[in-house]
Amino acid sequence: MAVEVTGGGVIFQGSGDETKVCLIHRGAYDDWTLPKGHIDPGETVEECALREVLEETGYECIIVDPSYLTTERLLSSGATKITHYFVMTVIRGSFVANEECDAIDWQSIDGALAVLTYENDRDVLRALFETYRNITLRRGDV
Repeated sequence: MAVEVTGGGVIFQGSGDETKVCLIHRGAYDDWTLPKGHIDPGETVEECALREVLEETGYECIIVDPSYLTTERLLSSGATKITHYFVMTVIRGSFVANEECDAIDWQSIDGALAVLTYENDRDVLRALFETYRNITLRRGDV
């Protein structure tokens, strides 16, 4: 059975009730989702996630927690797609529309949960927001 490995990031800014998350819009699918993409040969999942986030959003990010959330789903091709999602924050950059992503939107967590197209993305956001929230609480960022 074929396996596709991908890496992605849930990009947060702010803390507490002011936390925002970056969503991407893919014109080819007319959906709102989280940035992610396929791993290149020789890449770690962390490197893949950071590269894909940069390519899709224009943001150079850092991973703020070494743990990650893994999702798995069966594709119509019969392959299994495994995605590793990391909690990230922006270091620098700015968005420029590209062939993969035609828009981004920084949403509150509740706003993002209402806008995201896929239930799987909502599940990922809920789980990783808890991780991010706990990190910012420990650091005293609230």
